[in-house]
Amino acid sequence: MKNILLITILLLTGWSVNAQRIDTSDVSKIDALKDYREELFKSKLPLSDKEAKAFFPIYDQYQLELRNSKREFRKKWYKRDMENLSETEAREYLNDAIALQQKEVELLRNYSNKMGEVIPMTKVIKVKRVEREIRELLIDKANDMDLRKSGRRPKGKHPRGHRPPPPPPMEGE
Repeated sequence: MKNILLITILLLTGWSVNAQRIDTSDVSKIDALKDYREELFKSKLPLSDKEAKAFFPIYDQYQLELRNSKREFRKKWYKRDMENLSETEAREYLNDAIALQQKEVELLRNYSNKMGEVIPMTKVIKVKRVEREIRELLIDKANDMDLRKSGRRPKGKHPRGHRPPPPPPMEGE
């Protein structure tokens, strides 16, 4: 019994040390990605250094709460076969999806007001557009830093099935 307990403790200790080593090696990459995101926001909104210093703690908290809400929804429904839900399960899914959207609107309302206290509302209304504009840049940067190994796509492939329009026909075709 003591041997099993000792082995368990050693395994857990070894995993936590290994996890810490992985985490600390990625921390600098994550910090660099965060700095890159902030520079993109500062240039596209644009934010002064003073505005940025007050804006980002609020924005980061907003993103954290938004991510947690979405994560809870996905955790409950991700592995479910949507094609084979019962009527009750489908109703529950719809109620959860609506509740998630309501939560997103509530968060947007609350955090927009908080952001409006530190930056002009004319900049607050641009935040969602800027998020969309810089999303792909951040994903590419994360891929370059090997932070999203599983999410990597081959060069030249377009995300979410979007493809550029075909080239115009050549003369004589």
